[in-house]
Amino acid sequence: MAIYFKDYLNSSNKEPLSIALGNFDGVHIGHISLLEEAKRYNARALLFDDEISKYVSNGKTQQVLTPLEEKLSLIENVLETESILLKSSKEIFSLDKDRFIEEILFPLNVRRIVVGEDYRFGYMAKGDIEDLKKHFEVIVTPLDECELGKYATRTIKSSLLSGDIKVANKLLGRLYSIKGIVEKGLGNGHKIGFPTINIVPSSDYLFPKNGVYAANIIDIKGNSFKAIANIGVHPTIDTLDKPLIEAHIINNKDKETPTYGDKVIIEFISFRREEKKFKSLEDLKNQLKEDIAYRESL
Repeated sequence: MAIYFKDYLNSSNKEPLSIALGNFDGVHIGHISLLEEAKRYNARALLFDDEISKYVSNGKTQQVLTPLEEKLSLIENVLETESILLKSSKEIFSLDKDRFIEEILFPLNVRRIVVGEDYRFGYMAKGDIEDLKKHFEVIVTPLDECELGKYATRTIKSSLLSGDIKVANKLLGRLYSIKGIVEKGLGNGHKIGFPTINIVPSSDYLFPKNGVYAANIIDIKGNSFKAIANIGVHPTIDTLDKPLIEAHIINNKDKETPTYGDKVIIEFISFRREEKKFKSLEDLKNQLKEDIAYRESL
């Protein structure tokens, strides 16, 4: 649930507002800490309805950890109130820090703002916490860290890209997941006795490093299946031009497995091995048996 900025202004709610500001990609443990602080003040999150990178990096979208729908669900689960959405546009991302305050924050009747200690805003990110403090009560939350480093979106992305899925999961506070649709593939898995489902992401998610992972597949009914997943171009058979996600569901006898057109979620548990080209299909099948045994042992 969310309400757009203009609709909120037109509503009967004119009370002074507390808001949480941030991009919140990943809604990781650090974000949760900030949101829990914001909840103490009955705050709403103020978010853009599209990825900022589309408008500030020459149109090149950066892959995300949590698309808007998931981000809203995670945030509102903590705050227990609907967020306020700003319609993304070149114009709004061209607002300098003073105009952002005057044209966005003042009309919302903002009294209090909760932000992380590194928060920046406005065109070229020239606005900072001191600028906000000139007009509002500002609650600054520190950047929490653990033995793996700071809870930061960039650290999580770096971990995923290097295959450190366990590090990413610890910083997220949950298993990294991608939502998608099951689509028909080339059928190579069936040909060698290890049928797979191809998962086409529903948004521009960040793919973890190419390789084989221990995973879960969650169907629309909430059923969970153990699986091994491959991200890559399967170089042994019919090499592809770009990576895809495919998963082999293990030992399913009690539940109907997802099929073409079904919505699923894939959760990544641990990195098993690098993707490689095998000398023979027999070598590939033997390796897959070892991968399955590894997943079953977890």
